[in-house]
Amino acid sequence: MFQEALRHDPGSGQARLNLALGYQAQGQVARAESLLRVVLSHHARDVRLVAQARYNLGSLDLDAGTWESAVENLRQSFEGDSSAARVYNNYGLAL
Repeated sequence: MFQEALRHDPGSGQARLNLALGYQAQGQVARAESLLRVVLSHHARDVRLVAQARYNLGSLDLDAGTWESAVENLRQSFEGDSSAARVYNNYGLAL
């Protein structure tokens, strides 16, 4: 569905983010990371969307054991949107 949404609206950051989450759930880490980085570069003005993308990059970093990158991504997610408990949890874990 998200691929179809992107065909209709190639600029949809939310569809791109959700497609990345689907890839992440399927274990397609490289594809997920690539899409999340596109969200960061093409939707920088959407603070909440960028915070979600940073959170998910941080989660990928945690899974990979790249702690410094996880801390940085989760810190930036927290700065963009500090209202989600999951960010507090993963940021604390990364630290």
